[in-house]
Amino acid sequence: MKFILLVLCLFCGCIAFSQDGELTPYNDTYNYEILTNERVLPHTDSLKALIVVFKDQPEENVAKSITNNLQLQEIMLYNSPASFLPLLAGLKLSNLTHLFIYDFEGKELIIPPFPTIEHLQIESGKISTLSMENASLANLDILSIDCPELVNWKTEKVFSKLGLIDLTAPKLTYFPIESIPVIVQFAYYCSFDQLPLNLCSYKELQFISFTNYKPVEIESCFKKMVKNGVYSDITIYDKIDGKVIKTVLSKDHNEVQEEPPQKL
Repeated sequence: MKFILLVLCLFCGCIAFSQDGELTPYNDTYNYEILTNERVLPHTDSLKALIVVFKDQPEENVAKSITNNLQLQEIMLYNSPASFLPLLAGLKLSNLTHLFIYDFEGKELIIPPFPTIEHLQIESGKISTLSMENASLANLDILSIDCPELVNWKTEKVFSKLGLIDLTAPKLTYFPIESIPVIVQFAYYCSFDQLPLNLCSYKELQFISFTNYKPVEIESCFKKMVKNGVYSDITIYDKIDGKVIKTVLSKDHNEVQEEPPQKL
């Protein structure tokens, strides 16, 4: 079931809103609270998820609410100040596996150590620099980044448990991760100077969706992987908002077409 849900998240998107527009946790079976209006939450044994909206919300109230509920497994932050993440990391939440950071206001986001995190999602229209090299994300299984202004991404080189990447950063020109040996699903919208390293060695990779806004070479072994993948594709543009110069589709698409790159 988890595998099916990941596929749906990658190709359909995961939305943190209920049908009536109310914020809801990613894990919709979790008992949760939405922290607003300068409240401090008391301890509640059944509380597993916390949604924090930082509009006029004092950081100390948020910290107290979390300290009162160290059993939290999911935290969703909206408009978080840069100073809050180190504070959150310092609380040493041993059960925290899901962290979502939305609408971060600064241009640089530094992720402090979160060794228990399995799912990290970051969405911001302002972040240009993302620093994850000291985040201690050894247990990370799902990484989702949607940052259209991102141009500088620093991170660890190896993620031994990472199974899903969903990356939207059209201005980013490089992929800093060198090894993701158990990756199953990989989607990106970027302007890489070259495709990520070691793609042909990833035996578990089945779901591939690459959109590159710059001409790149595609190894023949990786073309074969895409064609044998599950509803997979590579689309190469000559530039952002430019024209398509190459397309490779998996056999389960309605048609498979491949055009040679044009000389630019």
